[in-house]
Amino acid sequence: MNNKERTKAILSKIQVSEDARVKQEFEDNAKASAAAAVQKKVEAAWALLNTHLNGFVQNLNADLPKDTRIFIRQGDASRTEYIDTLNLSFDQYLTSAALRRCSLTVSKTGTISVRLGNATTNPVKNFNISALTATNDQIESVVLDFLEANI
Repeated sequence: MNNKERTKAILSKIQVSEDARVKQEFEDNAKASAAAAVQKKVEAAWALLNTHLNGFVQNLNADLPKDTRIFIRQGDASRTEYIDTLNLSFDQYLTSAALRRCSLTVSKTGTISVRLGNATTNPVKNFNISALTATNDQIESVVLDFLEANI
C-alpha cells in the first residue's frame, strides 16, 4: 500500500469515527431532552401534590391535640438528584435522631419514595408512588399512615 492509499484509508477511518461521534451526540441530546421533559412534568405534578399535602396537614392539625401536631420540614436542598425532599414530624425542629418521622423524596423520574418511622422503628414502612399518577387521596393516605403508625 502506497502512502496515497494509506492516507485515503486513514481519512476514511476518521470520517467513520466522526460520523459515529455525531450520531452518539445526537442520541445523547435526544435522551437528555426527553429526561428534561419528564422532569418538567414531574415538577408540575409534585407542585400540585405538595400544595395539597400542606393544606391537608394544616387542616388536620386544626383537629389534632397540640402535642400531636404534624410539622412539614424541607429536606436537604443540596442533593440535586431529587426534585424535592420533605420530612413530616411531630417535632417542630427535626433532628437526625428523630425516628418518628416520614420522609418523602421525589426523584427526577417521578418516583416519590415514602419512608415511615415510629418511636421504636425506622422504617416501619417503605413504598413508592408515581408523582405523575398519584392522587390527592394517596398523599393524604401517606399522612394518615404516618399518624396511625405513631399513635
